[in-house]
Amino acid sequence: MVLDGMAREVEPDDIPKLTMGLRGLIVSGERLRNVLAHQLGLGPSDLVALGHIHNDGPLTPRELAARMEVTSGSITALLDRVEKAGFVARDANPQDRRSLLIRATPAGSHSMQWVYSHFDTAMRDALEEVHGFAIDQLATALTELARALEARARAES
Repeated sequence: MVLDGMAREVEPDDIPKLTMGLRGLIVSGERLRNVLAHQLGLGPSDLVALGHIHNDGPLTPRELAARMEVTSGSITALLDRVEKAGFVARDANPQDRRSLLIRATPAGSHSMQWVYSHFDTAMRDALEEVHGFAIDQLATALTELARALEARARAES
């Protein structure tokens, strides 16, 4: 790890500290997501789905269910709620007339930008309090941590 231009080995005792810090980040991020979802009149899972659709859509219901690791029945009920709130629309799939494509509406895209701006503000506020590292190095470390967690999840499933 490099801090202030000085290389430092990661010690075995550092790992539990990092794990607890990451756990705190995940729990706090989920808490903020839940608060923002509530403010939009959505449930937490609804907001996660809207995020997938906004970032990677349009998606079929099957693709969304696979990303969220839920059943097709659960995804149908979730999409009913998010569509009723005006954040997504279901369109015919030009590649498969038996399928639908789910896309974010302008209100859905605007809402996701609003959510991201809240996360950005929280990160900016926190980083103003922390000194001694380069943002690009932190971003790289977080990306690598996310990659490692994803690899472990795939290995365990």
